Amino acid sequence: RRTAALRRWWSWRPRELPPTMRTAPSPTRPLVESRGAQTLVRARLRRTTKPCYQHGRACTIVHAGGNGARGETRRGDVESPRSIKIPNNPAIDEVDWLPYPLPKTEQEARALFQELVLQTRAQGSSNGLNAVAFSGGIDSTLVASLVAHAFPDPSQRVACIGVSPSLPHNQLERARDLAALIGIRLIETPTSEGDVAQYVENEGLACYACKSTLYETLNTVGAAVTKNESGSSNIVLFNGTNFDDFKDITRLGLVAAKEYEVASPLARVPKDAVRAVARYAASLPNWNAAASPCLRSRLAYGVRATAPTLAAVEKAEQGVKAILGASDEHALRVRVMPRSDGAGTKGNGDSSLVVDSVGSDDAQDLVAVIELDAVLWGRASGDPTGYQSSIQSDTWKRLEHCVAIEAGLALKAIRPFRSGSVSSLPNSVADSEVPGLSHA
Repeated sequence: RRTAALRRWWSWRPRELPPTMRTAPSPTRPLVESRGAQTLVRARLRRTTKPCYQHGRACTIVHAGGNGARGETRRGDVESPRSIKIPNNPAIDEVDWLPYPLPKTEQEARALFQELVLQTRAQGSSNGLNAVAFSGGIDSTLVASLVAHAFPDPSQRVACIGVSPSLPHNQLERARDLAALIGIRLIETPTSEGDVAQYVENEGLACYACKSTLYETLNTVGAAVTKNESGSSNIVLFNGTNFDDFKDITRLGLVAAKEYEVASPLARVPKDAVRAVARYAASLPNWNAAASPCLRSRLAYGVRATAPTLAAVEKAEQGVKAILGASDEHALRVRVMPRSDGAGTKGNGDSSLVVDSVGSDDAQDLVAVIELDAVLWGRASGDPTGYQSSIQSDTWKRLEHCVAIEAGLALKAIRPFRSGSVSSLPNSVADSEVPGLSHA
């Protein structure tokens, strides 16, 4: 315990670990140095290649901070943010900073909040407009709170939310309530990503096209606001990108944020730390709300992101939530994918229940997959232990009927929830590798 305490204390020192605490060099696992603002860490590297549920293909991941071949993290070790090497996303390849540690007490959470306020003030404009790309999620809500504290003058801050078919209606209502609670002006502006071919085709560049359209719209709105109110043309955009977001290769919106020079106050803050600060320091009511990305993220690669399809997904999710009694804290998705995509499942739903909600052609070629977190799975299976039991037949029928009526899709499967912006699983993954999978 004394050694661990000394290691933690010494990690805050801007110098190397003492010789007695260094890991012995190994020819197969070379030692590397990862420099942060206050920390110098030595860690072993381990390279693995395996199928990835989120990315839909094999990814090579270099693990840092491991202990032996299994890569177990030891107390006192710090995982370098450079440990995940992601191709074709320069915004992620250039990550070279260390994350903030998770606050353990309310005092630490408040101290981190004050430090983030100072950073936000340094990133923003003291004589222009500071605009937050707002969605009502916990990340952008915390950033809006930081901007409100960093710039007390109401004329220097604004939150903007893009209104389009990819935004659920209940999320827009939540965003209005949160903006009023924080005390920041909310501007609802229509966005036109649905007119961009890359977005509608949904073949890998939809996130980039969506964010590019959003930031371009926010710049236009911000310019109009500053011209009418302050006359200054200085505009700084903020987003809610956190440290964990840089681990997802599909977030090409990070490239758009870099191109538009969007500031990210939470870039060094992991998701758990975001929730801790939001709860204990900012007192935000949605601190524990489940992630709620845009409706386009429910569509598998190649499924066209049309307004009818997005509306059908929203209706289906609302119906499933009502059946299972889900709240904002529960993770639930209704994924849409091609019928020919195995998606880790076998069998088909009852196509006789399908009605025409997404269009006759799409309804014949697409199926739905419901993803539930452990709590909702326990409600659907009648077993509170989580993913150990199959879904009850009567619950399955109710969910199947709901998806057919609301979305016009046959229910393919119900499976455990997985975060990420890609709906389909790689076809190479065997069913036995997917725990708790329930088939139609």
